[in-house]
Amino acid sequence: MTTLTAEQPDLHPSLVRAVNRMSRSGLDPRVSAAVLERGVTTERFPQAWSAEGARWRDLAADADASGKAASAATWYRQAFYCYRLTEFVYTENVPEKLSAYDASVACFEGAVRHARNKPEPVTVTAAGGDFRGYLAMPEGSEDVPVVVHLYGADGNKEEHYWSTALHLLARGMGVLIVDGPGQGWSVRHGGIAARPDIETITSACADYLATVDRADPDRFGVMGSSMGGYYAPRAFLLEERFRACLVNSALFDVVAGLWDFYPPIRPQLAYNIQAPSLEEAGDLYADFTLSGITNVDPSRPSCIYHGGADKLIPVSEAHRTAEAFGPNTEVVIWEGGGHNLGNVGTEARPRMYDWLMDHLTK
Repeated sequence: MTTLTAEQPDLHPSLVRAVNRMSRSGLDPRVSAAVLERGVTTERFPQAWSAEGARWRDLAADADASGKAASAATWYRQAFYCYRLTEFVYTENVPEKLSAYDASVACFEGAVRHARNKPEPVTVTAAGGDFRGYLAMPEGSEDVPVVVHLYGADGNKEEHYWSTALHLLARGMGVLIVDGPGQGWSVRHGGIAARPDIETITSACADYLATVDRADPDRFGVMGSSMGGYYAPRAFLLEERFRACLVNSALFDVVAGLWDFYPPIRPQLAYNIQAPSLEEAGDLYADFTLSGITNVDPSRPSCIYHGGADKLIPVSEAHRTAEAFGPNTEVVIWEGGGHNLGNVGTEARPRMYDWLMDHLTK
């Protein structure tokens, strides 16, 4: 797979990172190469990917109409990633962003329509708002451990069905992924900005899971990556029903560990929190910290994986988060690993998922 570098002169670093991530997640790298070889610039980026998305969507729709469900699913998935890339340029809820987002969700629904572990749309009500999500459960099992997955600043729940949920399902765990405040549908159509007290939403997720017949209420876990590397620890520290916590790229303090350390992400973070300016966004994120939060039950196990070469969040954030967890935590610093261990994911990520399996399954 061809990997772009941050030195691509005509593309903003955030777009380079987005293309690399989608290519690792399931976008055919040959599709990426073909689009970018047309000389795509930051300004032309959304138009190029929207056109490519429409091409794959039309192929999928024709296959669907002809009863070729497997081909349709494959092509809808390619269309999904193309539309995801289309909206990365926009950090305001302009019509172009919302249209691309809606198209990506429609293509996702087409891609998973006949999936073996088809995700079930759910709504979690908390803090005066409705948060859309998906619940996916392994086939046949009863008393299933379920993990609440909290993703990063520029992710969405659909993307993480493939990149995260399927790996947990293969290990006998159910997965609940919700677009929280400042994420996915919540910020695009719900107008719900990011908030530091994510426990108000994740505790409601635990309430919801307690009503799911096949879910084992004694084996709920929580995991998160990147910005979710702040959300998941906070949710775990403050909610004893989460019996284990896994973190990929830990984030103790959003300002020190992300806003200050990796300035290219500031427009995205400002969008998440719906701030009118970067200056105001930086001020608002001052409350996004684990400082002063006490673990309600430090006997519960936790585990942190962090890339030793992470350019978005420094390794020091992993150690600070470990201190907040307490004595029953494991810290793995992967030498040469990048952000979210994306460049070493084939070896590193199965180890993370196995850790959760070992601590949540019987």
